[in-house]
Amino acid sequence: MAQGLHFGPRAGFTVSKFIETNEFSGSADYTSKLGFQLGATAEFEILSFIYLGTTISLYQKGYNNDIIFGKNKNTFSFLDIPIEIGYKMPIGNVSVFGQVGPYVSVALAGRSRTIVTIEDPEPWMEDEEHSYSLYEEGYEYYKRFDTGLSVAAGVDFKQYQLRVNYAFGLSDFIANEYTKAHISSFSLTAAYLFGRNY
Repeated sequence: MAQGLHFGPRAGFTVSKFIETNEFSGSADYTSKLGFQLGATAEFEILSFIYLGTTISLYQKGYNNDIIFGKNKNTFSFLDIPIEIGYKMPIGNVSVFGQVGPYVSVALAGRSRTIVTIEDPEPWMEDEEHSYSLYEEGYEYYKRFDTGLSVAAGVDFKQYQLRVNYAFGLSDFIANEYTKAHISSFSLTAAYLFGRNY
C-alpha cells in the first residue's frame, strides 16, 4: 500500500565543473568549484518500495580556471527542479535507495572574481569582483536554462535522509556557435521528512 506524501527541508554541499570544448583549442582546462544546495524536498510513495521525488532548491554551480596572471572564479545561482523515480530496499532499521530522472535548472544570477597571483603584476592586472544578473545586457555569453539527467543513491532512517547525487547537463550552456559547455555536478545533502517514522 502507498505510504503517502512526505516533505521537508534539504541542504548540503555541491562540487561542480564546466566541461567545455571549442573549435579553436579543444577542451578547456577548468577545475571544480565548491558550492551549496538549499531547498525543499518531497516524496510521494506509489508503493512501499517505489516513489516519485522532487527537490526545489537554490543550487550553486560554477567553475575555476587559470588565466595568465592569476585565477578566474565564476559562480552561478540556479533554481533547480528534478523529477525522479526511486526504489527503496529496507535493511534492518534503515532503507537504502536509488533514484534517477531528468532535471531543469534556471540560472538566476552569477558572480565573477579575478584574482591576481603573480608577483609584480602590471598596473592593469587588478583583483576584480563583479556580481550581475544573467539578464543584464553585456552578459549574454551564458544561457539561462540547463537540462540534464540526475542519478542519486542514499539511506533513510526514520525521518532522516542522507543522499549523494550526480547530475550531468545535456544542454549547451554557452550562447555562441564556437563553444559548447555542459555542467557536471556532485552533491551531498541531508533532508528531514515530516510525518515519516519508519
